[in-house]
Amino acid sequence: MSGRVVLVTGGNRGIGREICRKLVAAGDKVLLTSRDVAAGSEAAEAIEKEVGVKGGCEVLHYDALDSQSAELLVAAVAAKYSGKVDGLINNAAVTFRERWDAESFQIGKTTNVDAPVALTQKLSPHLAPGCRIVMVSSGLGQLAEIPVESQYYSGMASAATVEDLSAFRFLENDAMTDPPCILAPGRKNPVYRLTKAMLNRATQIFAQDASFVERNISVNAVTPGWCRTDMGGPDAERSVEQGADAVIWVLNHPDPSPTGKFFRDGRSIDW
Repeated sequence: MSGRVVLVTGGNRGIGREICRKLVAAGDKVLLTSRDVAAGSEAAEAIEKEVGVKGGCEVLHYDALDSQSAELLVAAVAAKYSGKVDGLINNAAVTFRERWDAESFQIGKTTNVDAPVALTQKLSPHLAPGCRIVMVSSGLGQLAEIPVESQYYSGMASAATVEDLSAFRFLENDAMTDPPCILAPGRKNPVYRLTKAMLNRATQIFAQDASFVERNISVNAVTPGWCRTDMGGPDAERSVEQGADAVIWVLNHPDPSPTGKFFRDGRSIDW
């Protein structure tokens, strides 16, 4: 599968960069977004040199924490590629390791949930029929990682719209702060775990959206696994190549494409 137009957020490093490299090598036109345009341009130039393809990577500015930057990104895409975007990979993310406080919650929620949700909504009119939307999530975001006593658990279970998820607020004394819950302070990645679970729920909601269903647009989540990146650290068990392959498998799934699923290495897993 080649010759597609695929937008990848956070494409200047880590798994995002490797996704872009593999797609350009396969003959796709990649719209690589980066918060730092200089870093994005450097990555794009290196990718094109590595795979021997000029013009395969177009760099666009996008800061998940800046709603105006999202508007400008959508306008830039609409000007050249309206109705031609065959793939959208929401890859940009942030983690705070041990922190569980109002600031880390808000930044994590904005970056990992609100931003990809808003970008998906704003780009919707410009997506090609049959477009594949891939939410890069994490196995840490499975609902099993959140206690059923948590208000977040019940909130996600009852969320009928992405706006319901956006309304979530920081709850300092929620059940998820009670040991031995894996989200308790002192445990790793509490904000990341919660926000990836929220992104998974958003994936399910989008998959049922009438506009996407009518246009045969699939929406799926995927965990690339724990990979050796700046975010994952040097001790991670998987390479960036393995993580990128897991994501691209969902993008390349042969028709009919599944929708509303959560994948790990080509297999559907529980939410």
